[in-house]
Amino acid sequence: MSNWEEILHTASGLGTSLAYAVATGLPVEHPIYTTTLFAVVAINDGFEPTEQWCAALASMEPSIKDYWSPRALPSGIAEVFAQRIAHTTGVRVPKVTLSDTEPVTFGSYVKRVAGGWITSERVPQSLPVYFLREQCETLPPEQFLNGIEMDGDDDDARDTMRLQYLSLIDKRCPHDRAAYHDFPEIATDHALVAARWDSPARLRGHAFRAFLHATYAHSSNYLVDVAGQGWVIDFEKILYRDDCEDIRALRETVNSSPRALKECRRINQLSERDIVRGLAGFQKRYWQKPASGEGGAVLSNEKAATDYFIKRLKVWRECFSTKVLSNHSQMIESGSLVQDSDRSRAGVLL
Repeated sequence: MSNWEEILHTASGLGTSLAYAVATGLPVEHPIYTTTLFAVVAINDGFEPTEQWCAALASMEPSIKDYWSPRALPSGIAEVFAQRIAHTTGVRVPKVTLSDTEPVTFGSYVKRVAGGWITSERVPQSLPVYFLREQCETLPPEQFLNGIEMDGDDDDARDTMRLQYLSLIDKRCPHDRAAYHDFPEIATDHALVAARWDSPARLRGHAFRAFLHATYAHSSNYLVDVAGQGWVIDFEKILYRDDCEDIRALRETVNSSPRALKECRRINQLSERDIVRGLAGFQKRYWQKPASGEGGAVLSNEKAATDYFIKRLKVWRECFSTKVLSNHSQMIESGSLVQDSDRSRAGVLL
């Protein structure tokens, strides 16, 4: 059994639950796939899965009810909160504003949310990486899809399921390419470097979303500009957890990849004051349950939300301290990293 099969078969029933989710129309942009993405980074970096590592990943397999996890925050507040604290971690998020009446604006994106409207400013000379998949590797290696399993030996059904899954992680942009007319048809070298599926900027964005427990950042949620700067959008779905086991599982996953670990440790730059300021000052109507059927959020007031994210920050710091780096050094010394021949046999892109 190859390393890829070990991670996506032995380490989980992720493929089974994923196949069920796709087949039944459940939302599969679950945060677990951010953790899985980091697992792929670790394997691509040459890490040989250990029993403990596989167990940590397997523990995150979402049950069917988890696909319908309630939101932690109302969508409008979630968007603004993410934008307020992102810059501290080195993640770029376009400016967003809340208003009680529908704004009349050009060149920005407007959406109805609980209590009013949210406006997201457009980033000049930027483009979702969805449109760059023919110019660089914007998606993880094909082995990322090998966890999809189905009963029987129906290869056609399995291939169909993989294509459906691919359409979700490489989600089609709701706007035509013409909407980004100020971005050149042939991207700059800087933009292509930032657009790669495992670029530092993209891993940083994934780490930030993992801290929030936001949905997976598909190809239309990440943009690059001509200068090579990455931008992350769409934080309306920050899902609620009553524990922080997702953070601990992520720690076990990235413990084997120095570059993934580096980006996760950037979240440590956040302070409790950042959380407090990020959630302060929202008018009561923005905390209300929306009439559109979006569903209410578990955290319906400033204090509850502040306590919740401060708790997640404390656990994140415990998990991604300098001790984690020393653990990785010990793994190297003990020979836990696979040799080049093993990488080749696993079919890993280098």
